Amino acid sequence: MNTNKVKIKAEYLTKKFKLLPAKSSKNKAKSLIGSNSKNEKDFWVLRNVSFEILDGECVGVIGLNGAGKSTLSNIISGQIAQTTGRVEINGDVSIIAASAGMQNNLSGRENIRLKALMVGMTNKEIKSKMDDIIEFSELGPFIDQPVKTYSSGMKAKLGFSIMVHQNPDIMIIDEGLSVGDKTFVDKSQKKMFEFRDEGKTILLVSHNMRTIKEWCDRVIWLNYGEVKAYGRPEEVIPEYEKFVQRFKKLPKKEQEKFKTDQRQAQLDYSVEELKAEIVSQNPSKSRRFQRKVTEELKNKKDNHKLSLTSKVIVWLCLLAFIWITLVSLSNATLAESLRYPKTFFTERLFKSDTRNMTSTTKKEAVVKTSSSSEKKTSQAKKTTRVSSDQKNTSSSSSTSNQNTYIVQAGDSLSIIAENHGYSVEEIQQVNPGVDFSVIHPGQEINLPEPTTSANSTTEQSDGANQ
Repeated sequence: MNTNKVKIKAEYLTKKFKLLPAKSSKNKAKSLIGSNSKNEKDFWVLRNVSFEILDGECVGVIGLNGAGKSTLSNIISGQIAQTTGRVEINGDVSIIAASAGMQNNLSGRENIRLKALMVGMTNKEIKSKMDDIIEFSELGPFIDQPVKTYSSGMKAKLGFSIMVHQNPDIMIIDEGLSVGDKTFVDKSQKKMFEFRDEGKTILLVSHNMRTIKEWCDRVIWLNYGEVKAYGRPEEVIPEYEKFVQRFKKLPKKEQEKFKTDQRQAQLDYSVEELKAEIVSQNPSKSRRFQRKVTEELKNKKDNHKLSLTSKVIVWLCLLAFIWITLVSLSNATLAESLRYPKTFFTERLFKSDTRNMTSTTKKEAVVKTSSSSEKKTSQAKKTTRVSSDQKNTSSSSSTSNQNTYIVQAGDSLSIIAENHGYSVEEIQQVNPGVDFSVIHPGQEINLPEPTTSANSTTEQSDGANQ
């Protein structure tokens, strides 16, 4: 182990989260733009954490639930940013936590490919290592089943198998093997020792003191965000176990009081308190050092609130959106609203577009005129049709009461009248406008409807002629 090279160095780390009031998820947007700060509380998950980890070291991180162990591992792996302080990482980091980065709807094989691609492995590298990863995981046929059907131990096996085949410089294991079976744990431990002998650095977060004792060279004890101790396992672990035993022996009410007091201390913590701690830890440092600390503490790394410039941009975009919406509800153009804003708000807002209305009115007038003309034409056609029908009816009625006769050679009007039992005047009456002074063979003339007596007379006359 090369003790001269520092692999991980953390100085004065803090991590602050904003606590919103209960049932106020709608206030997240307000928190983002800084308008909800009165209702927020600062909760310092980590407070003034400093340590160094050397090449080839396996360092354990222990502490009660809520001590900040996972937060610390996430900061070192780069998944989240610290609030204050500095972290130096010399190498590639890979983290394994139970189901960390796993997609539950994908199969184990698909998750191998996904996580490998995320760390920069090529398809060729993934293909060459796929069988080795599956074999090491001991998942067998379950490798092609959805991860959501896996137990926590199976997920840990898969995650650890992927990590060890990435061959990173720094490995962070967050409770990754505590749920595995003994056979797999033994195999993993052997693999970890191989990595450590190769000079790789391991950070192990666990509640299993036996594993910490067997694997780790040094141990960090975190207690509600603070480093309680950092040293050899044989020095730190006994003190931690005594603390746990004392805590468990406390009555339930005192346990709750202890937790409440510790959490209140995390709520009351501040950058000013951190500065005082740093100065007290370095009494021999100059004022220049103190000024440097003050400047560094001003530059918070995880300020999730928008800067003043960003806030201005957000508000301008919001105002532009509102303005465009108002223009769409008015009879003005965007240019007109910007040129004459007072007129826009007093006279043009919420009024229909007169130009469009004029155009629409003209169109409606044309349509109405066209419709009126069509109606008149239709009525005229109907009138003409009725008149025609009446004429046809009259003509039909007239025709129905009349017979026709084709003039034969040698016929005269008197002969025709005599032969059919009519008078000359009756024939002339049913043929108005016909000049009977000149008739010719083939001419068609109308004859009155014969009466019964006329029919019989005509029939007798026809019989006599025959």
